[in-house]
Amino acid sequence: MTTTSTTEQPPVRAEPIVTLRGVSWQTYQALMHDVGDNRAWRIAYDQGIL
Repeated sequence: MTTTSTTEQPPVRAEPIVTLRGVSWQTYQALMHDVGDNRAWRIAYDQGIL
């Protein structure tokens, strides 16, 4: 009987992650207005972190 062991690897990200700190809500709203809804990337905002 042969037993194989596998270890889980973290998922590979195809896209880079960029984090910006100190972003105001007004700047976030302006950015969202400028880029619109038809973008190929996701944007999240939480208490000054974009």
